[in-house]
Amino acid sequence: MELVEAAFEDVRARHSATVDHVRAFEAQALSLLGTCSTLAVGCASGVAVGLAPDTIIPGAASSALAGACCSLVVGSIFCVGVLSSTPLSLPGREVEFWRLALVQTARSKSDILSEFLRVSEVSINENCSLIEKLSHKMKRARGALLLSPIAAATSAAAFIYIQRVANLCGS
Repeated sequence: MELVEAAFEDVRARHSATVDHVRAFEAQALSLLGTCSTLAVGCASGVAVGLAPDTIIPGAASSALAGACCSLVVGSIFCVGVLSSTPLSLPGREVEFWRLALVQTARSKSDILSEFLRVSEVSINENCSLIEKLSHKMKRARGALLLSPIAAATSAAAFIYIQRVANLCGS
């Protein structure tokens, strides 16, 4: 295989890998969105039951569910951010166009290869920047999911503390 052919194939493979990477982030975000939103709805339902006058759910448990729900909603928001911000940059022309151009024009192979690599570099750089942004959003979404038990515990502890302070002030 000639150097020009190898360059075309290498750039094509890199674009393909970049697009696959972005799609993998989207699949992860969709899966995590399903998990976060399902758990958030369950927590919100528990909070709603806990707010009823004659409830079977103690106030501390209701507060814990509220804290977890908030963390899960934040995670869902980051997942939606991943899914809504994927302006993928595809290369200007397919490889076949350039192969035909080599045969049908008087332009030198080096001129065509230079133009192809220039256009491809811009596209690859934009996609790499996109992947970095998606990576940060996914880290935040995963972090929000992992922090939901801590948010629940903190909310329950705050509720218990406030109850005790209120009881001490009332006595």
